[in-house]
Amino acid sequence: MMKILQIIVVILIILSMMNELKSESTINPISGSIKNPERGYLYIQDTKVSSTPIGITMVLGKITVKVEYSGGVSKVKFYVDGVAKGVDYDPPFEWIWDETIHGLHKLSVKAYDDMGNNATDEIQVIMFNYEKPQRWSLTESNSWIDDIPSVREFIPIGIVHMETKDHILVNLPDSKWGLQCFIFVGEGETKDGKHKFMFQCRVPITGFMQQRIYLDDKWYYLPPTKAPMYLDDEKRIYPYPTVYTLGDTLTSISYDEKNRRWIFQVKVPSKGINIEILSQAQGVPFWMGKPEGPLYNTWCIM
Repeated sequence: MMKILQIIVVILIILSMMNELKSESTINPISGSIKNPERGYLYIQDTKVSSTPIGITMVLGKITVKVEYSGGVSKVKFYVDGVAKGVDYDPPFEWIWDETIHGLHKLSVKAYDDMGNNATDEIQVIMFNYEKPQRWSLTESNSWIDDIPSVREFIPIGIVHMETKDHILVNLPDSKWGLQCFIFVGEGETKDGKHKFMFQCRVPITGFMQQRIYLDDKWYYLPPTKAPMYLDDEKRIYPYPTVYTLGDTLTSISYDEKNRRWIFQVKVPSKGINIEILSQAQGVPFWMGKPEGPLYNTWCIM
């Protein structure tokens, strides 16, 4: 009888410990919530005016969306009706919502840390903004820029592109600088050091693109890849922020910002083709200009 009681006590202790571990495992180490606009208030041109009588949130003109966060948040994405409109990688994590829009819309944010944890918040907003977003103007020479390219400049969400709820990367509808592809160009040598090669590889946003590799005095043309282009900056598939295509020919360009590495992959399973090119940036980047919204100032990195 005593032995049975001891066994029951041990089982109860184990179950109690499992419940505690389960409870601890469900605790989210980060949080992120919409701080501005505040629920139940009226805003006019980014200024809080007064509370609304029926508790709705109303915005006239543009608004700076601000996020209140805790924990090791490394980036925040901003969505309108499920479509990614902007992303911020630096505190205090803000985004200016200034598109021409009206009616009831769902504004949501999603905060991430480097461990893959995320936290979301959303708010219903009645938005009336009939002003067109501010256009860019010509500036002086940008030859003084020597910044290391960031992920934000690799994939300028909210400036050139937006991400759909299916993670498809598309150009902003009002952008006059709509891009057709991401281009990956360079020269190097094979892993064994026996062959030199050059390459011109492209991942299409629209249409079809073909990859070219110059090896041993001969150009090789790989089967074309086609849009749509997808975005993975949440480590769903790739360890680094990546743009990629699917289909018979799979292509991807990844950016390892910390080590300034660019990784290109092309796979054609039906033909047994599997190519990976690792590229290390050298020296000071060459810039033609920084990406600045709402339209795109042409830029280039080498």
